[in-house]
Amino acid sequence: MARGVEVDIITKRIHIEQETKDILMERQNGRCSECDEKLVEKRFEVCHIIPRASSIGEEGNALTNLTLKCKPCHNNENHAGDLANQQQQFSSHTLASHPSPFLQEVFEKGGKPKQQVSGDGWEHGDVYELDARGSRPNGLWYYGYRIPIFSPIDDPQACIRTDGEIWREGAPHKFDYIYVECADKPDLTDPEIRDYYLPYEGPNIYPYGVVKLLLDEEVLKPRDCCWGVTATRSISPEVLKKSVDNLLSCVEQASWEKLSYLLNFNNMPDNVKQEDWHKAVVNRQKKNAVLQMLGIWNKDIRRQHTIHRTKFEEDMNSEQISSIIYDDHEIPQMLHTTQILDNTTYAPIGRIALYADNINLRRIQQLLNKSMSLHKLNILGRRVDCMYFSTTKKDARALKPILEDEKLPSGDSRFKMEKVKNPKNSVPRKMQQYDPEHQLNQERHLNQENHHFQLDPYFLGRQLSLITTDLGRH
Repeated sequence: MARGVEVDIITKRIHIEQETKDILMERQNGRCSECDEKLVEKRFEVCHIIPRASSIGEEGNALTNLTLKCKPCHNNENHAGDLANQQQQFSSHTLASHPSPFLQEVFEKGGKPKQQVSGDGWEHGDVYELDARGSRPNGLWYYGYRIPIFSPIDDPQACIRTDGEIWREGAPHKFDYIYVECADKPDLTDPEIRDYYLPYEGPNIYPYGVVKLLLDEEVLKPRDCCWGVTATRSISPEVLKKSVDNLLSCVEQASWEKLSYLLNFNNMPDNVKQEDWHKAVVNRQKKNAVLQMLGIWNKDIRRQHTIHRTKFEEDMNSEQISSIIYDDHEIPQMLHTTQILDNTTYAPIGRIALYADNINLRRIQQLLNKSMSLHKLNILGRRVDCMYFSTTKKDARALKPILEDEKLPSGDSRFKMEKVKNPKNSVPRKMQQYDPEHQLNQERHLNQENHHFQLDPYFLGRQLSLITTDLGRH
């Protein structure tokens, strides 16, 4: 899915009009941009300064990215590019960042934003949830700024603090990511303080949209912004969303064609119309494809590992231990990094999607707190991108249009309010720590037990990547 998006958004080859050639000829005084020899009619070609495979959409065919070269120079350039591609162990990607070693280390040490799961549990009465609609994908598609794609030359620069704005030195262009360390050093273990600062979770590098939100609401001050970094390349969220929508239409078509197969692994609940259930199964495949793509965009750089079975962590270099897994005899197996295979990363894109959960949680908290002055409700807990609360049926009817009033640019409600069918199992009873490694081991165990009966939820997403890669060649 992710690779399919990249193939779809690269700059397509187009016919260059004579008017464009005339403009380039005048701009270059009729000479080759490479060897400076005079260009002879029908002996020159229009070239892309940034290769099409590394460009995005129509931006790659803009006049600023076009130049004229004589055929010998263009042929030499193509030959050099072919050699470089053959020497690369891993193919480059349109959306992949190649950050500097320093920036890569900052992203890795900072880690992903924490998922918020806590609550007082359910005792009695009706419970409702206010949930963010498509929190992560919508947080990316409707991000208010261009999405950064970093290169090794993108170095940090000190923030210039003027009238509360964060600027890149020497140019009126805002940073794409900012390293923030709150000078007040708040105690984020206190639930009330944590909610006040959310999505700030301590010293870390944050997307500009997150920092701007907290500056506008005066949670952070300009002095808290230490340094920022601006990406060499970027992509419009609208372009990214359009490409994903195109691919999801392929997923939907494939799902309908293979519906009889998918229904073998999805038992229809009682009291559900067959037509509605079929639509739900197809929509589940579309959702899984997007989740797989976002999962890829949040993976770390590729490494080669060795597994050491030992009880003594001091035997290993602790900085190179990426995870510890316990076998059936409770002996730890330490995954130890031995070599970096590929320094490309999608973290600058993936982090924006993940931070959308906590941004939405912050807004939901604000809406519920505001509603308390007019309606009787009691907040019971939270889970990732939704909050649970109890209220009367009368107040629930009055609250629903108020809480669902905010709209996404698509026109859909940003949040949706629903009655919880099984509050005992839904509402968290205490603070829970999200442990990805523990969850991964659980999933592995379940897959081993049920591998004959489980449908790989990302099957269509992976097949789609192969299909769209082939389509991109034609």
